[in-house]
Parts: sequence; structure tokens; C-alpha cells
Amino acid sequence: MIYYKPNRTVKPGTGSLSYFFKGTVPGENQKNRSNDLHLFDAVTKFYSAVPGNLYSNPMRFKNCFALTLAGFLIERVCAEKITALDNRIFGEEFYSRCADELIRLNSSVQERDLLVIYLKQSVHILEESGIIYLDENNIVSAEKGLTGERLYRRLFNSFWNELDWKAIFPSSPEAAQALHENRYALAELLSGSYSAVSIEALANDFFEVTGICARNDFFMISFLDFYLLTWFKHFGIVEYSSNSNDGLVYVALTDDGRTALKSLA
Repeated sequence: MIYYKPNRTVKPGTGSLSYFFKGTVPGENQKNRSNDLHLFDAVTKFYSAVPGNLYSNPMRFKNCFALTLAGFLIERVCAEKITALDNRIFGEEFYSRCADELIRLNSSVQERDLLVIYLKQSVHILEESGIIYLDENNIVSAEKGLTGERLYRRLFNSFWNELDWKAIFPSSPEAAQALHENRYALAELLSGSYSAVSIEALANDFFEVTGICARNDFFMISFLDFYLLTWFKHFGIVEYSSNSNDGLVYVALTDDGRTALKSLA
């Protein structure tokens, strides 16, 4: 029997970060769903069309993309004396420079717009964890000496337990909140799977167990894929694959991912 734990109390934000889409506040000026679906579809193309790069290779925790992003951002914060803006911790120029540098470090990564989104989401995770923070002079600072498993645990705990998902999944605040409140149900569904499962099948099982929407809700399937499953991928918890016979995209729980999800019980 699948069950899910009640939502834990979400720690209020520190106020130093705005929602990362410029001019976007949950509940206000939401984009049209058809525009969101085009962006969601880009993720699938991103993972399937760039073989052999750091996104598509099986990842261990020690070199997962979440650690790559966080380590890069911590290094930049420590190297630069950045004054926070009035309504967000970094400006667009900072994210643009970071994306360009990451692309130079790995020439096979070409989806720049997605990379900028991931950098902004990573900043939220780092800020909520306290790893990056504002000092008394409004200068962005970072905790030093965090690497490997220690950094991973801080990041994943921030993402899973502390962060308001409406901040990093802003296209639908209601959907983001529903995912967060029912996140343990998805973790248990993944833990109960011992082979690759299509995103559609996983999503429909999740919807049926939790009742957050009807089966085959294409927007919600895409939302789950683009946001939550993508960050599971970044954390090395799942791997993406595709099947040329049926055209479906699949996810499979990694060995390390199974260990991580067990620790959530």
C-alpha cells in the first residue's frame, strides 16, 4: 500500500531572494500553459539529444550535476565581491556569465536558457540551506570547505525539506505546492520500481495515489517532468532514457538514488 507523509512545515524564506523569473510572483501574471509546455518539451530534447555529456551519463553523487552547479556558484561567490540587488541576490548578468563559463567548460552543453534556469534554481537551494548568505554589508558570501557528501546532504535537505517549491517551480504555484505536499508518495513509487518506468506511467500512478489531478493531465505530467524529476536527475537519483520503439521517455532509480530515498523514511 502506497502512503505519503504529511507535509512538513516549510521554513519561511529569508527575504533575500525573489522568485527567479524576472517580474514573476506566484499567483500573478502566470504564463500561458501552452508556453510552459514548449519549455517542458525542451528538457526531454535536451537530455536525449546531447549524448555523452554530464547530463546524460549515469551519475554518482560525487559528480552529480547538482554538486557541479553548487560548487561552481560557491566558487564564483568566493571569488567575486558581489553586492546583492534590491529584489534578488544576483542580477541577470551574473547568471549569463555563469552559463557562458559552464558551456565553455563543457562544449557539448548548448541549452543555455535551461542552464540559466538551473543556475537560478540552484541559487535558491544554496540560499535556503544557508550556504550562501548576505553579510552585514549586503555582500553575498558563501560557506567554505563544503564538498562531496557533506555538500550533497546540505543541498538535498534544503531542496526536499526547507525550500518553498513555489520559488523554484514558479509556472504554477498550486502545482508546486501539491507536489511538495505529496513528495513522499512519489519517492515511494520510485523506490518500489526496480526497472525503468515511463514518465507518463509514473505520473499517472502518482496522480491516482494522491488525487492531485486526473490521470493523463498533460500539463501536470510535463510539470512533474520538467521540475521535480529533472532535479532528481540533477541529484543523481534517477537516470533518463528513451525508447525508439515507443517514443516514450523513461526514468530509472539509481543505486545511490534508492539509498537516498530510503533515508527519507
